[in-house]
Formats: sequence, structure tokens, C-alpha cells
Amino acid sequence: HIEEISHVVNYDLPEDPDELAAVLQELAGQSPDGTSETIVDGFTGGRLPSRDQIQEVRINRNPFSSEFSRPGRGRVEIVTRAGTGELHGNLSFNFRDDALNARQALADSKPPYQQRSFRANLGGPILRNRLSGTVSMMRSDEEESDSLHAITPEGLLSSAVVRPQNRWEVEGRVQYKLAERHTLDFGAERSSRRRENQGVGEITLPERAFSSDSSEYSLRIRETAVLSSSTINEIRFQFDRETSKNIPLTSALAVNVLDAFQAGGAQNRSREFEREYQISNTATFSRGPATFRAGVQLWQRSFD
Repeated sequence: HIEEISHVVNYDLPEDPDELAAVLQELAGQSPDGTSETIVDGFTGGRLPSRDQIQEVRINRNPFSSEFSRPGRGRVEIVTRAGTGELHGNLSFNFRDDALNARQALADSKPPYQQRSFRANLGGPILRNRLSGTVSMMRSDEEESDSLHAITPEGLLSSAVVRPQNRWEVEGRVQYKLAERHTLDFGAERSSRRRENQGVGEITLPERAFSSDSSEYSLRIRETAVLSSSTINEIRFQFDRETSKNIPLTSALAVNVLDAFQAGGAQNRSREFEREYQISNTATFSRGPATFRAGVQLWQRSFD
């Protein structure tokens, strides 16, 4: 099995994380179960870094790579760029408005729509030739719209629906050079997302609305040692914590009338909490044209 590697130039990648993830999944292709896996600096389950922090993208189509605990296809392996060289940064702002949008055919009026997103990152050396780091931030506010067209006991109800949502992310990484061929990497990430007035539209009435909140915190530590010209050892630790909840506008009984209207409560109040720990060690040995890899992984997950 040959591991195929693709290098993607940064300016060819979308800046939006969701669009970037979609492009990389298309490059990798999907596994038979319809999914693909993204790995950032050897860690699974994390969010994609900003485009400016990506140094290399590898498309791994080998389903039996020894450093992963499960077989699979379509792995997207991302290598990030440490804060080397001179201090540098990037700042961007994106703004969209409904001024150029058309009115939906079933709506009486054109709903308001606006999207505002802000991104910034800063990286570079903290201690010359010893310690470097990067920090990135993102904030996005958006108002999605839909139309409501229902037949109720009081008569025809037709109006526009606005579903506001916002999210933010903060990520920081530090790379410390312990010795000439020995490095230690730290990374932490915090993100949150809130969506309001969900579930309303088409024949679902506003009283059926619910809001959803989700947040995630991640901590990653990686130690890489070049033991000799032919031997590399890597130790990784990862901690993830995720929470999410749905809050309906009302706890009333749901009333569904086929092809007419859906009223009452959303009936989806829930709360989820998840913790995950990963510890792994991978050793790589090269002898002539052959490369051997061996390792162990410990993984624990709790879910409520």
C-alpha cells in the first residue's frame, strides 16, 4: 500500500473553516461508510486550523496506516506551521447584507439577512531559536432566513422567519525546543456556538422554536525526539470536552396536522456532556528503503 501525499498551496484553500473542510473532504474522497477523517498534527477530533497556519496537507488513502488504531480511507492529515521567522499576523473582516437578496416566492416580505465575520492571527518567535507560538481568534454573527407558509385554524399564515446564530473560537499553540533534535508542542482551543429560533419555517409555527448551545475545549501536548538519523519517537496526549443542549421555547404538547401546520412545543429538550482522553506513543525506524512503525494508544471516553 502506497501512501499518497498532496501538497495544497495556501492561497488555493478557502478561508472559511466549513468551506475548507468540504474542499479537503472532496480531495480525500470518502470511505465506504460515507465519512472521512481529519487529523491535525497527529491528533484526531480537533477543529481545522486557520488557513494561514497550515503548512502541509497530506491525503492518505492507505487504509492500514499503522499509526492509527482503526482502518479507514480518505484521511486528511494536516501539518501546521510553527511561529518561526519574524513576528507576523493576519486580520480579515467579511460582511454580507440582504440589500442584493431577492424576496422568496412564498414570503410576503424580504427577511433581513446579515453576516459579519472577523478573523485574526498572530505568530512568531517568543524566545529566539527556542520558543515560538501562534494565537488565532474568530467571531461570526449571521442571520439565516426562511419562509413560513402554513394553514392554521385561524386561516393562512405566511411570513418570513429569521434564525440568528453566532460562534467564536480562540486557539493558541506554543512550540518549545528542548534540545537540537527534541521539541515540545502545546496547543489549546476554546469554541462556542449558539443558534436561536431553530426549527421554524415552512409549516412549523414560531411557537415550535428552540435554541441550541454547544461549546468545546481541547488541550494537546506532543513531544517529538529524533533519537538518531534513523529513529524518531513521538508521544501525544489529548483531552477534549464537549457540551451541547437544546432549549425549546415552550414545553407544551406538540400538535401536528399533516400538510397544514405544526404547533406546540418542540419536544427536544436535551443536554449532552462528553469527555475524551488519548495517550499514544509512536516510534519510526528507517533501514535503507524500508520504514517500520510501532506504537501503543490508550483511549478513554465518557458520555452523559
